[in-house]
Amino acid sequence: MCQEQQLIQNNFEDYVGAGQIFPDNTLLLKGYTLIPEDQEFEINAEYSGSDCDGKLTSFSFINAQFPLTWHELDNKGNIVRSDLNLPIEELKNNTNYLVEDKTKHTDTVFIQFDQSIRINKIYPNPATEFTWIEFNTHNELEILILLFDLSGKLLSKIETTVNQEENRALLKMSDLSKGLYLLKIKAHCINETRKVVYLDY
Repeated sequence: MCQEQQLIQNNFEDYVGAGQIFPDNTLLLKGYTLIPEDQEFEINAEYSGSDCDGKLTSFSFINAQFPLTWHELDNKGNIVRSDLNLPIEELKNNTNYLVEDKTKHTDTVFIQFDQSIRINKIYPNPATEFTWIEFNTHNELEILILLFDLSGKLLSKIETTVNQEENRALLKMSDLSKGLYLLKIKAHCINETRKVVYLDY
């Protein structure tokens, strides 16, 4: 292993623990990936999805030269605190960070520890003129709502954003015939189908 490779590995080990470096200079360890390509420095937050909890688990990096400095930003984009090689558990929730590598290249990342979302309820159901879909989330997330008849024909499509305060989406039903419909709801770590009944009074 050459001296430069060893230096990169040591920096990574300081940050996340022992890892493995490969002949092509790609380093892979504990969810952290260094990919030497002709691209700018980039950092991405990685979230769990297998159990739909949407929790922050790690970061992936492209063209990162370690160590990294994490600059915490306020709502106006001003730096309020700087830390070297800040571990996940010491990051602040719902906070923007400017991340700087040792060559002074930077990228920003928004930290949300939990991106999970759940359907609280669909009401009224049976519906008359409209129905509400209510969500339980602590973050701002994009939602896709699709309404199908029983033959699989798409009747309505809604793309909206919900958050902790504005956590409902309104679905108009009055243009439909009386009957049973399928409501497909997609978001980060959620893909559910629910039944909704429309009663044409």
